[in-house]
Formats: sequence, C-alpha cells, structure tokens
Amino acid sequence: MAVLAFGITNASAQQVLLPPAPSAWTASLETVASTEDTSNGSSTATGNNPDTATGSCNLFVTRSGHRALTRCSLTNFTPTTFSFFTHRFGLANQLLASVDTIDGDSAASVTLEMPPASFVDALLTGDARLDLQDAAGSLMRGTFSEAETTITTFTLDGAQVVPPSDSLATGQCNVLVAAIPALVGIDCNLSTTTADTITLNAGTRGKTGNILGTFTIPVGDRHPTAWVPANSVLIQTTNSPAPYYLNVGTGTDAIRGQADGCRRNKYTLCLQDRFVITAEGDLGFDDKTRGSGEAEPISLKLGLLRMRGTNKSGLQINTLSGVTAYIKNSCAALQTFTVQLTLNANATNVTVRDTRTNLSRIFALDTNKQSVVDRTTFLCE
Repeated sequence: MAVLAFGITNASAQQVLLPPAPSAWTASLETVASTEDTSNGSSTATGNNPDTATGSCNLFVTRSGHRALTRCSLTNFTPTTFSFFTHRFGLANQLLASVDTIDGDSAASVTLEMPPASFVDALLTGDARLDLQDAAGSLMRGTFSEAETTITTFTLDGAQVVPPSDSLATGQCNVLVAAIPALVGIDCNLSTTTADTITLNAGTRGKTGNILGTFTIPVGDRHPTAWVPANSVLIQTTNSPAPYYLNVGTGTDAIRGQADGCRRNKYTLCLQDRFVITAEGDLGFDDKTRGSGEAEPISLKLGLLRMRGTNKSGLQINTLSGVTAYIKNSCAALQTFTVQLTLNANATNVTVRDTRTNLSRIFALDTNKQSVVDRTTFLCE
C-alpha cells in the first residue's frame, strides 16, 4: 500500500459539499496515447510498459468524514500523481485536485481531505475523471461511475455494549459494502473518542459475536474513516438480513451500535433504522412501455422510491411512477409507528418489514387507492 500525501489546487477557494450519504464509485483505467499533454488531455511521455498496463480505481466518498478515499489495483504501472478532472460549463479537462505520492506502488491509495463541491458534483453527473501519471510521464485514465453498494447506519452508545460500558460518548456510523470489488467503507461521526480500533461483529442485540473485520483509526479522531478490502463473510453478512453490530473502542470506553437487518441498497429503503421498505409494480402508460419494475431509493430523508423497469425490447425505462414512504415514531401517543405511503402513478405493491420483530405487511396502491395511513400494524416495543 502506498503512503500518499494530498494537496488540493487552491483549496482555500473551494467549498465543500457533503453528499446525503456515503457513496462508492469505480473507474476502469486505460493507457493514454503518448502524444498528449496531461494538462489538456494528452501525454508527452512513453513510460514503463504502457502497452501492458491495466487496472481500476475505486473511490469512497464519506458523509461525515469530509474525505474521498481512493484505492487502486494496477498492473505494470506505478503512479506518482493522482489528478481529478471534470467537464463543465462547456470546458473540458478542468483540474479539481492533484495528489502526489510519497511512495507509490501497484496497490496505491490516496485520501483527499475536504473534497471540493465541484468534485462531488462531477461524480453525480458522471463527469469525474481520474488520471494517474508515473515518474516517466506515462498516463492512465478512467471515468468514475457509481458502484452498487449496501449501506447500514448504526447509532452508537455505551448502553448497547455487552455488558454496558461507562462511556457517555455517542455517535453514528455508516458502513458501505461494495461486493464488487470486495471493499468496505467506514464513515463515523463521534461525540468524543479515545479509541484506536473499530470492529464489525456478527451477533444479535444484547449478545456478542465473532469479529467480521477490524479497522485501525487515529486515536482521538472524531470522524474516523476507512476504505479497505472486505472478506467474503463480511460481505455476506452485511448484504443479508443477519444481525450484526459495530464496536468503537474497548473496555469501559467502548460504544456499540446494532443493525438488525435494516440495510439500504439499489432497491431498498431503511427508515427509523429498523423498517425495510421495498416496492414493485407496473411501469409505463401503454403496452409499448409497460414493464414490471422494481424501486430504487432516491431519498432516504424523504423516503422516496422511484420505479424503474424495462420495456419489451429489454431497454431500461424511466417514469414518474414511484412511492413516498414516511414512518413516524408515534409511540408516545399511540404505542405504534405510523406508516404513510403515497403513490404518484401506476399500481404498486409496497412491502414494509420491521427488522426487530420480522413482522411484514404488503400495502397495495393503485389509481383507486393512492395513499395509505396505517397506525395498527407495527407496535412499539
């Protein structure tokens, strides 16, 4: 693993834009013809083994850590400089950030502190490009696209530790797992900490279990992050409804957060850290575009799922069909959770499952019943 320094071009003038949730991005790299200049999209050097160099880079953009972490797997190429570019306002090859290595190798990684707003915007619009340059001036290049991931959110405190710890610290951590290329990202926001490790463990609430992964963090860092390889057991556990938990620190200073199967991914929302919401239904407004669709999450905050599917030729279609799901903790007044669903087009079945009790219910929405308010199904503990 390379030890790398970071530097942002004109960092004082950049604004930071935090994404709504951590995200992962991947770029397949190819060598660039040797006649270009790197500042305008071309390269002037030949480099070492340019014809056989291959590789990819994977980017983890954190939510609370204000960091963009990149890991690369390269063959026949040792980078000395990472450069991030974008195309915007009709102008090509705008440099967003440049990072020089201290000790590079073929398994290079780099951390970009306080990524500029323009960098995050470029990722969302598909215009973020990564250039790697070696000491000889050879160049590899790739454009980032979003990776398919599963995200779990943990709320931590000392009371959940077994047995409970004396710590008064609290925190929230997001764990993002990309099954391909087998990486796990940790992104935490802690009130205070003296910990130097974070562990992911298999186990139910009130129990302890085997360690799935251990992550070393700087002592005293209240926004610790990691972007490291994930083993097959960790990937399987985090992508299944199996319960697992996250521990920060050890002994009397430890805090813990539990996940009882509430994950969010390409087709699933997780609300109130315990209710899993999925949807499926018909898409399109005529026989030519109608298809059986599955929902993809658009907004965790608003609880919005948009329906997507394919037409008869197999092409993916976009429609306005979707569901807004809202779950309110009304336990103080009603001893139940309030589920509110609203449909904006086409017949859709919405499944709501309580991961604490494993109780689930399917709500049918169509043109005759476009909204549902339920206060009887999901009881408070």
